[in-house]
Amino acid sequence: MKIDAISFWQRVEEEWSKTGLSKTEFCAQTNGEINFGTWSNKKSLGKIPNLELASAFAEALGVSLDYLISGKETTDPLTTLLQSNPTIKHIAFRLTKCDTQQLHCVNSLLDTWRIDRMPGEGMSPGAILA
Repeated sequence: MKIDAISFWQRVEEEWSKTGLSKTEFCAQTNGEINFGTWSNKKSLGKIPNLELASAFAEALGVSLDYLISGKETTDPLTTLLQSNPTIKHIAFRLTKCDTQQLHCVNSLLDTWRIDRMPGEGMSPGAILA
């Protein structure tokens, strides 16, 4: 798949314009991940940035890397949820640090709160982990 640099930068500029920030202010908010000079240089030369920089743009702009590259937003509902809800993203990150026993406890707690089970999930303890 050939990536169209012009379209990539058009999408970056379109999303950046929604922030209401100058490019300098926008770059400052990325804690050095995006450099204004690099942005201007790559764009003027019609070059796609490396993966690390392209990912930094996607994260800072609140869009997927897929969108910046292809113009098509990721439609995976879990990815969309994690990107749009910082609380769920934080909880999901913390869950990745849990061992099996801790995950069973979290699952039991959700059962106690009557949080809906996943469709098709059995009623056996820990079924979500199977």
